[in-house]
Amino acid sequence: MRLTACLATAATAVLLTSCASDAPVTVNSSTNSSTSSSTTSSATSSTSTESPSSSTSSSTSSSSSPQSSSPSESPTSSASSSAGGGLPAGAEADSKNEFHVTKPAGWAKATVPNAQIVLAIKADKPTGGVFSNFNVVSTPGAPGQNLDAYVNAGATQMRQQNATVTPVADRKIAGGDAKGYVVKRTVSGKDMSQTQYFTQKGNTVYISTMTNATSEKAAGDSAMNAILGSWTWTS
Repeated sequence: MRLTACLATAATAVLLTSCASDAPVTVNSSTNSSTSSSTTSSATSSTSTESPSSSTSSSTSSSSSPQSSSPSESPTSSASSSAGGGLPAGAEADSKNEFHVTKPAGWAKATVPNAQIVLAIKADKPTGGVFSNFNVVSTPGAPGQNLDAYVNAGATQMRQQNATVTPVADRKIAGGDAKGYVVKRTVSGKDMSQTQYFTQKGNTVYISTMTNATSEKAAGDSAMNAILGSWTWTS
């Protein structure tokens, strides 16, 4: 049973313009790490990093060819949190209306061409040469697997991609247990840091990823903690 976790640049070494590249992670099965945009018997998902200056849409290639365009943005991103859904000011809901989070000041909704990404938000300008961004994938869980299995599989996959993986302390997301790790890797000359957490509600696994320049990790952690602290279930 394969679970494709949102690992983006750390797994594929692709600089993305709008948060969409698949990186397969295997749970108790073999995996093909070169597959992108895969659909499996379990699930697929994605994450992102963003290049500060580009003009093309996101890549789903498993090769290491960087893109160089500014991240896409929904024309209604500033209004989406308050239009019609009764959300708190500054909140952004996921595409399935299962939860919402509060965007950091100056952040906006990002448009991504991958249905597995149910929420994507980004900073309005690059810091350390990278647009900091946060996204969430929701995917059916693999039967019989728990959070430890997902995290261990993801960490193994990252190390196979020559990334440095460091466990992070367990935490709560909206009252539920969450486990994860930090991935660090140099991509196209840019030092990237991604903090990824796995949490589960019912039969669905939610994979959140915060991406920023390594030099901006403290600020990225602060933004991520505020976002995860605001996570509210709506269904």
